[in-house]
Amino acid sequence: MRPDSELLHRYHRLGDALAFAELVRAHSVMVHATACRAIRNGPD
Repeated sequence: MRPDSELLHRYHRLGDALAFAELVRAHSVMVHATACRAIRNGPD
């Protein structure tokens, strides 16, 4: 897996959808858990 900084650069500068997909795969669980805590609602 490439570093997040490289993936962000590839997505932002080059519009690389695969880099964005890799970021989503790597961080979606954490983002979901944080959002659930923020609204005080547990995961489904």
